[in-house]
Amino acid sequence: DARRALGPAPRAAAGRALGRSGSPAEQALHVWLVAGTATFVVAGTAPLTGAPAQAVWAVLLLAAVLAARLAPGLAVDVPDDHLLDLDRLAVTAWSAREPAEGGRGRSVVPAAGVAGVAEVAERAGRTLRAASVAILVVVALSAPLLLWTADLPPDRTGARCLVGFGGACLLLAARNHRHRAARRLLRVAGVLALALLAAVLLGVQPDGAAADLPALLAPAAVAVGVALVVAAVLVGRGWRSTWWARRAEVAEALCGTLAVGSLVVAVGLFRHLWELTS
Repeated sequence: DARRALGPAPRAAAGRALGRSGSPAEQALHVWLVAGTATFVVAGTAPLTGAPAQAVWAVLLLAAVLAARLAPGLAVDVPDDHLLDLDRLAVTAWSAREPAEGGRGRSVVPAAGVAGVAEVAERAGRTLRAASVAILVVVALSAPLLLWTADLPPDRTGARCLVGFGGACLLLAARNHRHRAARRLLRVAGVLALALLAAVLLGVQPDGAAADLPALLAPAAVAVGVALVVAAVLVGRGWRSTWWARRAEVAEALCGTLAVGSLVVAVGLFRHLWELTS
């Protein structure tokens, strides 16, 4: 009887918390429920299907990398009436041009409309911040566990490629976020993934004991990255330059494509097919 009484308690608490419309924690609760449910589904499916542990961490890491790109589009949901208010604001704003003829130039946005637009922006900001925190937590947990559980040579190569390309994709995706906290959290997640990969390549972690790459590879890569960032800031005002923005867009798409391709090797599917045909 006690178990039956306590079983619906978590669901009732979550439903009551989500039912409070207008609460500042509503967006964060939605994000954490979605992230927790996705993690539970991935982690629960692996034992049922007999998948290795590295498959769980690889799928979670790739999902976090892709979520960094998809989160802004899902968070910013502007109703049609607010879009009309923004259009009226653009029409009635001061301009050096001559006033337009007709009644459209005399439309005025009510104070409630301006407050509604501000509320939508704040709600989207809270959603982005919660999503960035979830991405950082997933990357901090899945990246080291993926590098640790992928112990066979083909799987190890795929895991390292997934962590490296995923970290680079997070750093490049952070530049598209105008929300300051979300941008910083994504950068921390990307730097953390690349730092874990560098630690493995240098042999600092146990997985890197058998690394066959020279120890100067990681410092050289860091030096080249710093030089590129300095050149971008000095030559073209950073990512605000059109030339650098286009290159960053191509690099982000390339890193995302390579990260998706590395998943096949990291989960052991490529090795399994190789063993079947050999």
